[in-house]
Amino acid sequence: MIPAILLFACTNKDRPEKLVYDHVACDSCGMVVSDARFAAQLVTVDGERAQFDDPACLFHYVADHVPAIAHAWFHDSRHPDDPNAWLDWQQVSFVEQAGAPMDGGIAAVPIGGGSMSFSEASAKVLGARK
Repeated sequence: MIPAILLFACTNKDRPEKLVYDHVACDSCGMVVSDARFAAQLVTVDGERAQFDDPACLFHYVADHVPAIAHAWFHDSRHPDDPNAWLDWQQVSFVEQAGAPMDGGIAAVPIGGGSMSFSEASAKVLGARK
């Protein structure tokens, strides 16, 4: 019975998964996810997960694949060494920051003054794509 409980706990779609940096590929660009400051992930309503090396990759993936998103999380760029520093997509904002793996130019922070909303950041990234 315990293994079933552990399996359920590991597949909970209401929480981000622990990422093993430098061992998992971005589901958008294929690069290895290596910098926690820019990591992102999502889970669909069907429980399928996707990991990203840059918030821009998550925005491109959503635009290209139109998944039914249950949750999306962005790693808090201010706390790259904290494996639990994930921000829910409904509680995240973005600041401009150089050095993102795919040159997306943004990093996630908690909602606050002077930052871009989820919608504004998505529009900025996808607008630059054209």
